[in-house]
Amino acid sequence: MVQNPEVTVAVCNYNQGRYLGQCLDSLKAQVDCCDYEVIVIDDGSTDGSYNVILEHRWPNMRFNNYKQNQGLNNALNIALQEAKGRFFVRLDADDWAMPNFVRSLWMDCSGTTLTYSDYIEVSSTEIKHCSVSHRNIYSMQASGIMVKTDILRKFGYRDMFWEEYDLLLRLMHSGEYTFRKVKKPLWVYRKHDSNMTNDFFAKLEGWRQLVKEHGEEVFGVGQMDLRLMELL
Repeated sequence: MVQNPEVTVAVCNYNQGRYLGQCLDSLKAQVDCCDYEVIVIDDGSTDGSYNVILEHRWPNMRFNNYKQNQGLNNALNIALQEAKGRFFVRLDADDWAMPNFVRSLWMDCSGTTLTYSDYIEVSSTEIKHCSVSHRNIYSMQASGIMVKTDILRKFGYRDMFWEEYDLLLRLMHSGEYTFRKVKKPLWVYRKHDSNMTNDFFAKLEGWRQLVKEHGEEVFGVGQMDLRLMELL
């Protein structure tokens, strides 16, 4: 176990056991890297995820196994409080990392608050390169955003459907923090039938939460789904 890691990678899992092994193996296979740790929060899974974690664990990985589901944002805050790294990055349990994921984000984090990258989107029908920018925060995903741990602890993850956009909006609104992009894909987003974002009405309610919390600012930081904008 690394005692003083530079980076903590958080993997929060709920019933993604069929994908979790690939996620963990991709983090184990990081190359030319700084010292890093992986924290896995299994949030009350009932699909055998615990056995997957045991099968794919290695010394730099530690995990908490909760008997009851506490919710994603709760799990993220637990990982954040337990993190030993100076930098914190999230990788969802159904995604996986390129071999240079940790190294590339970490190297570009010096002198800035938050680092992010492009990603590859994979579905059953296509593979595509997705280019993102903090000037359009809705192009970004929850995974693959590295933030200084001490700053992230000041903000935390709030109980919202779009917790990542809420966090980014709060960081941007403060005016104190800087963003930097790594101009290459460093991780893979997997589209599948059980993605949370497949639920249109949950997404709509999530946008309403954002508007209630952040007002008109929500509309000025990126391109939203026009169908959703018409309903807000």
